[in-house]
Order: sequence, then C-alpha cells, then structure tokens
Amino acid sequence: MPWAAPVSAGLAAAAASVLAASVEWEIPPAAKIGVTVAAALLVGLTTWATTESRGGTRSRPRLEPGPMAPDQWPPVPEHFTGRSEALSELREVFSARRKSSDLFPPLVVSVYGRGGVGKSALMTRFGQEVAGWFPDGRLYADLRGGVDAPVRPEEVLIGFLRALDVRLTTDPGGLEELRKLWLTWTKGRRILIGLDNAHDAEQVKPLIPAEPGCGVLVTSRAPLFLNGTHDTRLGEFSEAHGVELLARLAGGARVVDDLEATKEVVRLCDYLPLAINICGGRLATREQWTMREMANRLVDTRRILDLLEVAPTVDKSVRASVQLSYDDCTGMQRRLLRLLSALTSPDVPGWVAGELLDISVLDGADQLEALMDAQLAECSGTDQTGTMRYRLHDLVRVFAAELADHDEDERRSAAIERVLYGYRRRAEEAAQNRWPQDWSRGGRRTSADGQLGAGDWLNAERLSLLAMIHLAHQLRLWELTWGLARAFCSLCHSLRAYWADWVAVAELGCQAAERAGDRRSLAIALLDASAVHGGLGLRERGWRSPSGRWRSSTSWARPGGPPGPCARSA
Repeated sequence: MPWAAPVSAGLAAAAASVLAASVEWEIPPAAKIGVTVAAALLVGLTTWATTESRGGTRSRPRLEPGPMAPDQWPPVPEHFTGRSEALSELREVFSARRKSSDLFPPLVVSVYGRGGVGKSALMTRFGQEVAGWFPDGRLYADLRGGVDAPVRPEEVLIGFLRALDVRLTTDPGGLEELRKLWLTWTKGRRILIGLDNAHDAEQVKPLIPAEPGCGVLVTSRAPLFLNGTHDTRLGEFSEAHGVELLARLAGGARVVDDLEATKEVVRLCDYLPLAINICGGRLATREQWTMREMANRLVDTRRILDLLEVAPTVDKSVRASVQLSYDDCTGMQRRLLRLLSALTSPDVPGWVAGELLDISVLDGADQLEALMDAQLAECSGTDQTGTMRYRLHDLVRVFAAELADHDEDERRSAAIERVLYGYRRRAEEAAQNRWPQDWSRGGRRTSADGQLGAGDWLNAERLSLLAMIHLAHQLRLWELTWGLARAFCSLCHSLRAYWADWVAVAELGCQAAERAGDRRSLAIALLDASAVHGGLGLRERGWRSPSGRWRSSTSWARPGGPPGPCARSA
C-alpha cells in the first residue's frame, strides 16, 4: 500500500521517542507518553508527505502544463483524390529546408491555379501531413481574395496574435505596429501558417514571419510573384483521377456499368475537381440517373453551367467561381475573353488577341498573358513553327459566351472579321511560299526554307484554319470564305495531304463563290474541287458538277480539258 512505508517510519520514530523520553524527561509518565505520541504523529506525517512528493515527481507529469499550441487548420475534404505528384513536390521542398543548416528566411510556398482546381484541399491535406514538424501550432486564415471585400492584413494579424495568447489593447495600432508584434511573438517558434485564397502579394507580405522555423502555405488564383517563394501551379485532374473521384461520390457500380459515359462526364467537366464534385453529388442524390443521363445533360452548353451549380457560392458553383476571376480583370481583358469565346478554333496564336482588340500584336499578347495570370486562359504549347498557342478552358468559354450581349454586334463582327482576314493573309503567304506557280504567272521564286516553313505552318494551323473557314461560312462572309478555302486547298494540293479536309473545304469554296456571284472565283474553286477529286481517282466527279457549276464557268477552261494551274491567277 502507498501509505505503509510512511506509517512504519512514523511508528518506529514514536517507539524510539518513548524509549528516550522514559529515560531523560523529568515529568509524569502520563505526560511523557502524550508528548511522545504527538511527536510520533508529526514525524509520521512529515515522512509521508515527503515520500509522496518525491514519488509523484518521478512518476507523473506536471500538474500545470504550459498553454496549448493553437491549431486552426481546417479538416481534409472527405473525398480527397489524387495529387500525389503535387504532394511529393511539397514534401521535397519542406524536407530540403528542414535538412538545411544554413540560415534562411521562413519557407513560403505558393500554390496557384484556376478556381475550383483544388488548391485549398491540397493545402489542408499537406498541412495535416506535416503537423508534427510545427510543434508551436498551425494558424489559418481565408483571405477571401476573390470577393469584393478581401480580408485586410491587419484583421488577420489580430486574429493570429490572439491565437498566440497575446493580450492586445483596445487599440493595437496600425499595420506596422501589428507587424512588429507578429515578428516578436513568432520569434523562436515553429508555426505553420496557411493563407487561403490570397488576392495579391500586398495582402500576403505583412503576414510572413521572419523566423526561419516557420512555414507559410499560400493559395491564390493568379501567381503572386513573392520574392524567395517556391511557386507551383496546380493543374486540372487527369482522366483517371477524375473517374476515381466520380466513383467515390456516385458509386463504383455506376462507373463500372458505363465507363465511357463516366469518362465523357469528366471531359465535359473540363477535368475540374469542383465540377466533378458537383456532378458526383447530383448523381449521389439521384439514384435513377445513369452516368449516360448525366453526360447527355452536360452536352447542352446552354445548361451545363446550371447543372454545375448547387448554390451561388464559389465552392458550389462553377459559374460563380469563374465570375470571381472575370470580375478581377480589366475592361479590356474582359472584352478579349468574350471575343475569344466567339472563335471556334481549338487554340490560337498570340497575334489573334491584337486583331480582336484592334491593337498591336505585342499589346494584345500582354492582355492574353493577363488572362493566363487570371487562370481564364492557358498556354496549350508551342507549335511546329515555334509559336506559342493559347486556349480558353472549356467551361470558361461557355461562361464567356453567355456574356456575348455585352458587346455591340457591329463591334463584335468587326473584331471577328479582322481575325479572319489575318488568317487569310497568313494562309495565302504560306501557300505562295509553298507553291508559287499556283499563284503567279510571273513564276514567283521561293526558297527551300520557305517551302518547309509553309508546310510547318499548315501542320500547326490546320485545325484552327478549318475552324476559321467554317466560321466565315457560318457568318455568310462569302469573299472571306472563298479566300481562306483557296489558300487551304493550294497548300493541301502542294503537300498532297489532308485529303478529307481538302474535299470538304473545296466544296465550301465553291459554295462561297456561287453565293458571291463571282464567276472568276467560282472557276478557281472548281479547279480545286477537280484537283482533289482527280487525286482521289474520282475523275468523273471532278469533271462534272451536280449544280452545273462547270458549265457556268467554261469561259475559264482550256479547250479539251480542265484549266491549268495558272488559270487561278487570271
């Protein structure tokens, strides 16, 4: 028993005292015994208290520990999926800093990307993983950078200081005073700081401590260009991760039953985690819907953004998420976005922006880069000619198309025509370099580099050029349609390539020439048609025209056979 030792010691002391007292004290025996018993009790109590105190010190922690470290970190989303590469990159960056013995400023990692791509989820997931590296706490703040009234740095600092048990006066002072307090109270500590949805660098800089042991994770839509930070762009999901997330939300059985429809849903969601989450949530609450039913509904571009909205908030609506980025753009950038949505090509080179806005090529490229910073456009790569190409995200294109009525019809039409004329000039230049005898009686000379460059240009621009030809035809711009078709057919003829496209474009060229009522243009278009049909072995079809086109343009034909190539420039 825990009190046996103290009691035994006390009794022993009492017995010794009785023996000693009976010999030396000159008082009555009864008094001697009373004094001895009292002394024994005192000795026993003292021994017990001393023994218990020592034993408690050795076996139990302090009864009054220090204050608990603040932990404001949000939970990881339940259906967090993928992002192994991004997590591995963050681990590598943080691990390298921990192993370094040099004196560095605090580690600041910036994760940026388009709205709804999952930046906040990645930050919370990684923050939970490295929690043990920051024993002095984890602080978190949503800076609300995408809304009309973002959180001021002063408000964030006050919240962080109070979380660290700093007793602030009723008037803690301005940003500079709060910043000094922040640097003081973070000194010597290892704290992880999460700054979500930052608007710009000015909002973030005052919140970065000076202590090397601290770490800062920042998320934003646009890159912040903070000095000394590790910046990483978070892209959309892969198809596999999109399917995995949809299976977790809607059920694996639906995915197994129709994998192709599932992939189509992921594609129509533009591989955007927010959109896939919304689709999965809808399917989870609609057991009668199949995956094919969802895919068919998403195909309708007039309704897709309505389907991808649960509530009009940025975390539950693709439209609201894109709207935040759109509102943060300048008027010229917004107009460029709306005009780009009117072009049906999969991507465009940078000069197109200048034509749409009727400004210089360099100024247009700057506006296009600004849309990239706002995560509304992206670079789709560099083509065979070394030219960078740009595209709108699919859901952003749908959003921008909804705003078409913000531009006057005449102004919008003029912008599109400038782009079409720009493509015509470049296509004709490439065709003349590739096959000069098809364009000039004088036998224009060209170089081997010019011919090779023309072939590369067509390979790079073929899909966009086809889209422009169809757009011009759709807008009933007959002269432009014919000019674009003529250059395309000439390039195909010289390369003996893209036969199916050549057939279709030759027919569009004939239609445009007929609608324009230009017999010369019709004769040249018929030459293109006869050339491609003859090359395919359909000579009879090349000589005849179901609408009598050939007979209407016989004044351009050579006697006894089809006209030669030089007739095109007559």
